Amino acid sequence: MKTVEWIHVLQLSLILSPAILCAPVDGDLPPRLENERDLGLVSTQPEDNAADVDLSPLLILEFNQPPVPGPGFIQIYRSGDDSLLADLAAVDAMIVDSTATFDPGLSLEFLTDYHVLVDSDAFHDGNEGYYPGFSDHTEWNFTTLPRFSLLTTLTGLYFGDIQWGDYDADGDLDILAAGASLIGRESFIFRNDGGSFVDIGAD
Repeated sequence: MKTVEWIHVLQLSLILSPAILCAPVDGDLPPRLENERDLGLVSTQPEDNAADVDLSPLLILEFNQPPVPGPGFIQIYRSGDDSLLADLAAVDAMIVDSTATFDPGLSLEFLTDYHVLVDSDAFHDGNEGYYPGFSDHTEWNFTTLPRFSLLTTLTGLYFGDIQWGDYDADGDLDILAAGASLIGRESFIFRNDGGSFVDIGAD
């Protein structure tokens, strides 16, 4: 009779032992799946320490996987006086694959330093694994183009002059440059496209 009882006890322990081994301990979280990765930043546009950046740039963050917007923000500051220029909600970003794009709608100043900060709750991986963001002013910096950077394209033009004017009546000042070169008198009109000047090929 005792032998039969011990057999029953042994059978019961074998049945229960997998459940006991797999039972979660109070307070423990389920283990992460092996194919899960922490959400990480791969690159930004403009790049960190970029120079000659357009005056109306898009801000683009490329992650290692599709990001999910959280309740946080990204902020644009003018570095010289640390003034906040834009506070952009992550939920307003345009998400395409692994890229989040912001259009700040700003007109920045010529030859000025700016930096961008990202809140620690701005983006997550869809499983509440948040990208930590950064609050260090040295993480994402850029400098806008100088006012007269376009003059480097006028190599060989001399005895000339430059005048500002809004030739296309769009509210932005364009540039007329005229002078002499080895082939004779020349003139150029540079159209102001949001701070970037484009030679329109005028005679």
